[in-house]
Amino acid sequence: MADESVVIAQLEEAARFLFASDMGVPASKREEAEICFNQLRSIPRPYSLCQCILGSNCSSYVKFQATVTMKEAFMREWTQIQPEERHIMLKQLFDFVVANDSSLSDYVQKQIFVLISIVLKRGALEDNGGIVLKSYIHNICQSLCNLLNVEIGCCFLLTLLSEFSSSEGSSSIGLSLDSHFRCKRCIEESGGLLLVITAAMQALASFVNKLEFSKENNISLLVSLNLEILSWDFSSSTLHGIKSVTSFMSNVPLKPPPSFNDILLDPAIVHVFLKLFNNFSGGSDIVVSVCQCLSQLASLSGAIFSSKDIGRSYAINFVKTLISSLMQNLHLSDKALYGITCVFRRFLSNFCHLLFVILTEETLLALSKVLVHLFEISSQRSATIEMSHEDSSMLEESYCFILEGIYRLIEPPTGNFAGYLKESLLTLVTVYLRNKLNHPRGLRQYCTGFCTTLDFTDDDREIYYDELSYLGFISRHILTDFLSMLLDLFNQCYSKCTELIAVLSSSESNTAAVYEIEALFEDIHWLLLIAAFTLTDVVEGEECVIPKQIQSHSFEHQTNDLFTLEQLVYNTDHSNTSSVDPVVSLIVCLCQWCVIEKDMIDKGLKDFVSPQVSESATWSLFTVCNTYLLSSRKYEKMSDILSRMIVSDTDESRWLLFFILDKVLFNTSVWMSEEKLCICSMKLLTKLCQSSPLRSTYLCNSEKMCSFMKACASGQHCLAMCSPSVQREIFKGLVSCASGDKNAEFLNELLGLLYSQFEGLMASFDSQSLNEQKHLLMLLESINGVIVASHNSIVNVVFPFILPILSTCVQIMDRVCDFQDLYQAILKLFCHVSENFLLFLNDVSVSQLYDICSTLVSVYAKIIVTLYIIDIAQFCWRFFIYMYICKTVRASALFDTVPIAKENSMK
Repeated sequence: MADESVVIAQLEEAARFLFASDMGVPASKREEAEICFNQLRSIPRPYSLCQCILGSNCSSYVKFQATVTMKEAFMREWTQIQPEERHIMLKQLFDFVVANDSSLSDYVQKQIFVLISIVLKRGALEDNGGIVLKSYIHNICQSLCNLLNVEIGCCFLLTLLSEFSSSEGSSSIGLSLDSHFRCKRCIEESGGLLLVITAAMQALASFVNKLEFSKENNISLLVSLNLEILSWDFSSSTLHGIKSVTSFMSNVPLKPPPSFNDILLDPAIVHVFLKLFNNFSGGSDIVVSVCQCLSQLASLSGAIFSSKDIGRSYAINFVKTLISSLMQNLHLSDKALYGITCVFRRFLSNFCHLLFVILTEETLLALSKVLVHLFEISSQRSATIEMSHEDSSMLEESYCFILEGIYRLIEPPTGNFAGYLKESLLTLVTVYLRNKLNHPRGLRQYCTGFCTTLDFTDDDREIYYDELSYLGFISRHILTDFLSMLLDLFNQCYSKCTELIAVLSSSESNTAAVYEIEALFEDIHWLLLIAAFTLTDVVEGEECVIPKQIQSHSFEHQTNDLFTLEQLVYNTDHSNTSSVDPVVSLIVCLCQWCVIEKDMIDKGLKDFVSPQVSESATWSLFTVCNTYLLSSRKYEKMSDILSRMIVSDTDESRWLLFFILDKVLFNTSVWMSEEKLCICSMKLLTKLCQSSPLRSTYLCNSEKMCSFMKACASGQHCLAMCSPSVQREIFKGLVSCASGDKNAEFLNELLGLLYSQFEGLMASFDSQSLNEQKHLLMLLESINGVIVASHNSIVNVVFPFILPILSTCVQIMDRVCDFQDLYQAILKLFCHVSENFLLFLNDVSVSQLYDICSTLVSVYAKIIVTLYIIDIAQFCWRFFIYMYICKTVRASALFDTVPIAKENSMK
């Protein structure tokens, strides 16, 4: 490989063989081509040859390989090359790119820039104070400021910053993480970053001020370069790992050192980006990067604000400029809308501690006006797109961000703003309701044959949890107007529903009525959720407390309360109850849906009822009861009727308890196949019983509850349609009802009936019958529910009932040969007994449990040996379960059976 022209020719031919189709090139030729390029990479000091290749007319692939060869040689021969020689070669490479920009392939140019960047990065480890690095950056930035070679300069600087930053774009050149961060500190502390952002800002401002918006490519690159600096993680100088800052609306806050004051605190910088935003907000992709830059500027914090006054001045200028700019341009594309709502969200979150100081009444009203207008646009577009079955997630996030922003304005310590914003808040919630509900109550046009409430796979409570929480918080600051609006919508829906039920009950089919009632159910579904989030303020991990605004509103609007809760729920003439506490009226609305639903089922209209709406009503009742009925706190200021609902031993409280019981029993009989709905129903009942022994006593003495218990425990209830989770939850609920000394009779009857059913099945159990195996499986799930719900006060009552069942289960395992689900159910049963009962049993009972567990493990070990189980995952699962049993009962002797089972299973 002595002659350069010969080498280039050989490389060209090798590249041709590598890129030819498999059919046209023998494998030997392809191997020779790969050897040729490997030989190029192994040449010592290949710099002159590679530069000659770059200057030739050879293919882009060969030039790319020559650049890679130079990069590897630089790293390999670093100590053999003088610094001056490196600098000359880097200058020659950059000049080569400038001179051949039009003919050079993008990926070759990119690789040359990577080569220059990593050489500068490696040199930064030896560069005292980063003088050389800063000098090189200064030369590039100088031409950028003069608007010379803008595209090349931006591309190079973006590559350089990517190599030095904390992003995932750094090349792997053998540097340790510590060395990487030393290089990163070098470019920060030498002033290189400051040079780049100063030049990028000046160049961008020049284009904007000259209104040269047609040069989109240059503007796009300059915006990207600015974004790279604004997204820089200045806190990464200590080792804490690599962090990506390239994601949309990066969460890395902008915390530059004080040296960036002059450039970042200049009010003109925000003006520049907002001019770009207004110019490209019609749909250009540039607006995305512009909004990212504004979002980063909105997150500015740290040492750059050397005093509180500087921070306040910056925040005031930022928000005023933002409001003024948007007032002139509210015709935004979806991308621009999403981006600018992210900016507002970031600003309000970052400067929430200063809002009360920096926002005058005039600025506050202007801000709220802009936010409400953006909310109206995004929510209306979202509703329109959703009706056409398209993805509206970006717009939904947009208006959720605005709700969060409004929340920031009115939450403590800036809560005093709520009074100024009453009109805006009312407009906001009105817009929200209007865009969630169907015509004529809202703006949505219901789509024939498409009802979101019938889609039982999506849980709106989880999907829209954030926006519903923010809406609930906001609505509690305008309760008088909001409750009036919400109650009116409920009354409209329920009155219309009554009319449609009458139509559907007739013998004549009415397609229009079917579509109309589906749309109505969708509205009721949303109203139920909104009502629950308004009445409660559930914070995970904290005790549920009735919101203060709800308490005050209830107290201020209390009347003589001429009606009982029962009369309110079953009343159809709402004009007579207009004086009732609105908070109670809203709770009544949750109950009234249960009445309407039962009426439809009784009239044979189950096919028209949505289980999603029923689940929403049950969940809403669960949430309200969890806050209002289960709290241990005593509330002083609220209406008399609401107080009577909360206290356990009042007529109102007892009536509500039995009303909820009716709803639970209704759900478990009508919606037995709907797992989530039934589980939610039983959890509601369980919570009520666990919160008050008095309530559990009332339920145990209830004829309906006793009948339900007997039907379930004796196998008469249609539990066959239930999933295992529902069966467990039902019996957990029944045992929870039996808590307390006064309910021993209820518990003994439950255990007796359940054991009789088990004993009856075992008396004629056919281990080969699949139906009987499934019946046994169901029974074991029910017994599991009993065990899990058994607390320490009833363990000694339940254990004598469980012990013979455990003994029988061991015998069954020896008889049933190939029903793995049954094995698992039995093992889980033993696990639950060991876990829940062990600490509360006396010595005799512990000894009995030890013996039965010993027998179980021995029998199961033989089963594993007999079946030659080769499914390692399944084997390990069961293996660890019975190891857990052994550990729990402290039976170390049982481990003797493990090696045998393991050895045979691995064969």
